[in-house]
Order: sequence, then C-alpha cells, then structure tokens
Amino acid sequence: MLANIKIPYSAAQVWQVITNYESFPEFMPTMTESRRLEHPSGGIRLEQIRTKSLVGIKISARSVVDIEERFPHEIHYQLIEGDLKEFSG
Repeated sequence: MLANIKIPYSAAQVWQVITNYESFPEFMPTMTESRRLEHPSGGIRLEQIRTKSLVGIKISARSVVDIEERFPHEIHYQLIEGDLKEFSG
C-alpha cells in the first residue's frame, strides 16, 4: 500500500518529525510509550506500547521493532519481539 499527500513543508522538516520516535505518543492516540533501545549493531530499535480501551478494559500490546531509514523517501520497520504476531512495513 502506498499513500501520498502534499504539504507545505520541506522533506527535511517532515523527516525530522516522523523520525522523532520518542514523540509518537504525542500524536498517535493509542501509543502510550515509544522509546529507543540499544541496538546490537548500532541501528534503530524501538520499544513501543499501545493501549486501547474496550468496554472499559484497557488492553496493552508491547512491540520491539527495528527501523531502517532511507532519507528522504522510506522508513522500514520489522517486528523483533512483542505481543503482536506480525508487524512490518
């Protein structure tokens, strides 16, 4: 799947926002935590917690993902461990 939108900001400005992984909980409603972890080969590894309320019960899912950035066009992520069965893009 591919999405496209035109916005009045430079690619560098947009990249700076979408790669500020620790700030994800500020604009992603179900994400309660996003923090960088040490990566064994020096790459980008994140631990993320998502929480959703269903019928008054909070359900959380933890994921650890590795990120590969290709400025300014692509960011790939792959699930390393966590509660999800599959998570990549």
